[in-house]
Amino acid sequence: MKVQVPEMITIKPKVTIDDKVWKVLVVDDRLSVQKATSLLLGKMSYAGRDFKTIESYSFTDSKEILGENDDIALIILDVHLEGNDIGLQMMHYIRRELQNDNIRVILRTGYPTSFPEEAITKMYHIDGCLFEEENTFSKLEFEIIGAIQTYRKMLSINNYLQGFASSVALEIRNSLSMFGLNFSTIKNELFQFKKMHPNENIEAFADLISRGMHICKRSDMIVDLMLRNIRKERIDKKSFRRIRMSSIILQTIDDFAYSSEHGNDKFELDFYQDFKFRGDENSFVYVLFNLFKNALFYLVNKPHGKIQIRLERGGDHNTLYFKDNGVGISKDRLSSIFDGFRNQGEMDNTGLGLAFCKRVMRDFGGDVTCQSDYGHWTQFVLTFPKCK
Repeated sequence: MKVQVPEMITIKPKVTIDDKVWKVLVVDDRLSVQKATSLLLGKMSYAGRDFKTIESYSFTDSKEILGENDDIALIILDVHLEGNDIGLQMMHYIRRELQNDNIRVILRTGYPTSFPEEAITKMYHIDGCLFEEENTFSKLEFEIIGAIQTYRKMLSINNYLQGFASSVALEIRNSLSMFGLNFSTIKNELFQFKKMHPNENIEAFADLISRGMHICKRSDMIVDLMLRNIRKERIDKKSFRRIRMSSIILQTIDDFAYSSEHGNDKFELDFYQDFKFRGDENSFVYVLFNLFKNALFYLVNKPHGKIQIRLERGGDHNTLYFKDNGVGISKDRLSSIFDGFRNQGEMDNTGLGLAFCKRVMRDFGGDVTCQSDYGHWTQFVLTFPKCK
């Protein structure tokens, strides 16, 4: 195996703050409210920066704006936009779909008695709530400045943690590359030794070296996964190609067997409805690796533990079902297992990986969801657009 030594990478903190203004997205379908809010924000400043108002009158417009602007600091959201629950759907979109925990949100409502403030605040990390009868300049300014302060601190902490974690990951990667080179050198020496002493049995040593080289290669892939998670990088679609699902599953199981001696015995595979998908091979190997790792972690002490993988072709999309009969996931944790950098309690070892899985599947044009019966089973459902 040829081992490549990666070039040293200089860590540059990702600048996500407009250095001139604080961007505020005002989501409200009433023109009068939009203009009044814009007028109030025009009178404010914080830390030497003015406020820039971005107007949105619908959920659809807001999704487009959020997709084009990754430096919006604050959203002032009418919780009853276009209906009773569209505002809350938008909160779900921001926190769950976009996985954006940095942007701050202030809810505004004209119906205080019907607003479940405490539950929504806990679920979606809301920074404040404005009732329209108390929507004065001083109240608005107090809420906005507090939210901007939180946003500023979060970005500062995140940039520090990302830089630190990236530095550690790159040091590990450099060490793995050196290990791989040393294994390669030893393998070459063994080859020369075998030529000089053809009767000597060195197969056991050669096998150990090959295993070591393989583990270095796979560990380097895991480090790359960590870096992608930390940086929240998107996948370059130029790297997409048609991939046969059964082949990549078998390849990943074979790779994973090196770190799980009895892992292969736990797999039940149904490839009767095999299909192809368009995507990046390495990224999807990481997705499968995370699912294998999480499932086997809870099946290691379960003699009859099984992982069932079933493929299904459909009319609009194809589906991979990944099911295990481990401990399952409780309902209160199920809705947030794809969130990044969250403490999942019993699922502590899955948070980053599953957030990455969600991003990869979205980049492929598909999705991943999770179902579970706590104490009995967990199933991940991965959907893929049909290849044209």
